[in-house]
Order: sequence, then structure tokens, then C-alpha cells
Amino acid sequence: MNFRFQIALSEHDYLQFNIFHTIRSPYGAKIIRSYRISNAVIYIALIFLALSREGFTTVGLIQTGFLLILLVIFQLLAKRFLRASTKSTLKRLKKAGKLAFSPFSTMEFLENSFIEESEDSRTETKYSSIERISVVEGQYVFLHLDSLRGYILPVSCFESHEQHERFLSFMSSLGIPIDHYKSI
Repeated sequence: MNFRFQIALSEHDYLQFNIFHTIRSPYGAKIIRSYRISNAVIYIALIFLALSREGFTTVGLIQTGFLLILLVIFQLLAKRFLRASTKSTLKRLKKAGKLAFSPFSTMEFLENSFIEESEDSRTETKYSSIERISVVEGQYVFLHLDSLRGYILPVSCFESHEQHERFLSFMSSLGIPIDHYKSI
């Protein structure tokens, strides 16, 4: 066994992971780009519809101007909208009792795989399943398995800064890409 961590997660940690995943991670960049493109296509279609129905009359130009203003607002506020949407989704999941994390778990990092053990489950995962690691300075280490799943290691689970650095060095030696971020 190379590393063993006792992990205590809060709803705030889970929220931060989901916000990071939606907005800052490489996966989030794709989400935001898709959101912006689809939003622009919808508004441009509405603008063409308004112009074809009303023509270049005063009413048509007012509708077009209004739609252009909305398009610009939604483009500028895309990240804020997605952050609010993520918070809202997690509130609904919490209310339904379906938050997908264990408040307390143990993670053991062995030579070829790692094991997460909680009250409800025991999961063994090969390192080759980790697509990338995101390190949020002074806060978290996120292990991304794919565009939807991941593991949260709060910095508090590391005994020292040296252990944190040894862990990242070990993960890097496995060929897993590691991205560093200042904050969420």
C-alpha cells in the first residue's frame, strides 16, 4: 500500500466538486462551449424568425434588438447560469435523498489500483480508469474517471504538504495528466 486516507466530505465539498467539474475542468469547458453554441443557434433562429415574420419594420427591429440583448446577456452569464443550475440540481437531489457521495470513507492507493471503502460500499478501481487529476491549490485533489464521475480528496486528508506532493508525484509517475488550478 502506498497511501491511505481517511476522507470526511461535506455537502459543501460535493457542491464545490460539481461546480468545478461543470465550470473549470476540461469537461466543463466543453459543457460551456456547447451551451454557448446551442444558445447562440437558438437565438439566431429566433432573430431570423422575427425578421421573416415582421420584416425590417419597427416591430421586427425591436424584437431583433431584444433578442440580441438576451443573446449577449446569456453568453456573458453562461458560467453564472451553469453554477446556479448546478446548485439547484444538487438541492433537488438533497431533498430527494440522492446525493452521490459518502460523508466518510477510506481510500487506499495500492500499486495497481485504489480502493474506496465507505459504510455502504467498497469499490476497487484501476489507475488506468483515471483520465486526469485536477489539483485546486490548498483545497482539493479531484480524480476524474470520466466526464461524469470522480473522487474528491480534500487537502485536509493529507497528513502534510510533503505527503500531498508525494501522492501527486506517484500519480504523475503512472502517466496520469495533472492540471493545477488556483481556486474554484
